[in-house]
Amino acid sequence: MYTPEQEKASWKLYYHSQIEASSNAFLKNQLLTSQAEIHCQRAEFWRQITAAGVTSTAGCISGSKRSNKTSSAKGAKAKCS
Repeated sequence: MYTPEQEKASWKLYYHSQIEASSNAFLKNQLLTSQAEIHCQRAEFWRQITAAGVTSTAGCISGSKRSNKTSSAKGAKAKCS
């Protein structure tokens, strides 16, 4: 877990990278691409959570251990505890 100082430093670096990226066409393209990839990963995460019928993501997000229970052998995924 980050301390408040580490998180503040992280956001400061992020902010400065945004400024630099906006002035450089190559970096701007990379930034937009990485943001799109993050969006797709989040969308896939929520699609799987919804499909699994999980109503709480507390176990997934907090880093607690996941359950290995599966509903069937074919295409089964571990559900969050």
